Amino acid sequence: MTDLDYYLAQDLQEWVDDTVDYPAGIIRGRTPEDDVRVNFVHYSSFAAGREKWNTRKKRIDPNNLYVILCDIDDIYEKDYHRNEPREKSIDRK
Repeated sequence: MTDLDYYLAQDLQEWVDDTVDYPAGIIRGRTPEDDVRVNFVHYSSFAAGREKWNTRKKRIDPNNLYVILCDIDDIYEKDYHRNEPREKSIDRK
């Protein structure tokens, strides 16, 4: 999870996609490749999804996260490995 603070500070913008029947939003990354799409499949409007998104992101504790990844559509191999747990180095003095 890189740049979490950056993404949580960004405004969620509406993303119009005529190929789906649910509202979606986009969080702009530092580059277009780093944009994050948020699908609101259980909401009837972007406004309702955005409101819930803003409520939920306030509850995020970056020191207490549990991340689940699924290998579907937009998850690429490099992104998957970027989020693997890092081994902690042990000082063996």
